Amino acid sequence: MNTALKTLPVLFLAALLAACGGGGDGGDGTEPAAPTPPTPDQLLGQLRIVEFYGERLAPEVTTAWGALAFDGLGTLVGGGVAYNKAGLTDVTAYGPFTYEIGEGNRLTWSIDDDVAAVGGVTADGDAALLGRIRDGRNPGLHVLVRPAGPYGLTSLDGAYHLGGLIHGEPRQGALWGTVTFDRDGGLTSSHGANVEGNAEGLFDSLGDYTVSSEGALNCLLLGQRYEGAILAGGDVLILAGGTQDLDLQGLFVLVRTGAAPDESLLSGPYHYVRMRGDWDDAGPVWTVETGTATSDGAGVVTRADAWRSEDGVVSPVTGGALINYEVQPDGGLKAQADGDPCQGGVSPDGRIAFLAGGTADGRDPQFWILLR
Repeated sequence: MNTALKTLPVLFLAALLAACGGGGDGGDGTEPAAPTPPTPDQLLGQLRIVEFYGERLAPEVTTAWGALAFDGLGTLVGGGVAYNKAGLTDVTAYGPFTYEIGEGNRLTWSIDDDVAAVGGVTADGDAALLGRIRDGRNPGLHVLVRPAGPYGLTSLDGAYHLGGLIHGEPRQGALWGTVTFDRDGGLTSSHGANVEGNAEGLFDSLGDYTVSSEGALNCLLLGQRYEGAILAGGDVLILAGGTQDLDLQGLFVLVRTGAAPDESLLSGPYHYVRMRGDWDDAGPVWTVETGTATSDGAGVVTRADAWRSEDGVVSPVTGGALINYEVQPDGGLKAQADGDPCQGGVSPDGRIAFLAGGTADGRDPQFWILLR
């Protein structure tokens, strides 16, 4: 096991205390009551998952989608998770893995006692986010949501902000834009793209969608099929695929548009994951970064501590300024994310946000997700 990774609990706890203003007494000379530590049953039950893995050599990218069962005692397993590798789809057994929820709702997955992915989970256990930071393994991004139906076509109503990653000729990079659902199984999308560092204008397309009563989602988006799920309440959607042979691989997050007060909508401590691809003559170099950050609610997100895996080589990342952002009236985001122009969206409750870009030429394709 990478000995550096053994320090993860200490670093993330320190980051959380810094983000929350540290410790101290209750202000009246008495010690405050110790908070109840999180327990594995926070994730009890079934959540749906989408994943994106990047590697330097062919097939370069694998996406996956399906459902995982959490036993509430620290073990998770998927009966069969579908995936797309090099344009070929199949199903694989998943797990069993172990998981642990620590202070600040930090979530850690391990394989054979070796830390494989680190991120966070919401306090209600309805959504989770992880970055794969295992030495010698491909960098990856995992997003999980717990659907809570019943759902139907009318559950998706109106416009959503869209962001994500896509890979395969001729599209290799990041996407951003909007998707509008008509409540009757039809959708329209408009998106821009960063293809290997070249920013492209908006493209429009038509599609369709189906929704199971349990919240499983199937969309014809950008001309091919993706599968995923609806987060309880319908404000957040996740998708991955494509689900047919020869499809491009992609992962997307959508958040419903809504009236946003100002920058304060994105406020407080967040877990974040960033996936970035950098292309050269030998192919893509994929990097994932996962850590904690705090938004001041006035336009600045500051990193506490994080870990980065660049093509399977893991290293720590120090704190500092991370994102400068503006919240648009409909919940859209415009930002300079670690120096790169990006755009995205934040959910109406501020719990989940994303950024995609770079939206200018000469910037690496990248996708950010923030969760609190």
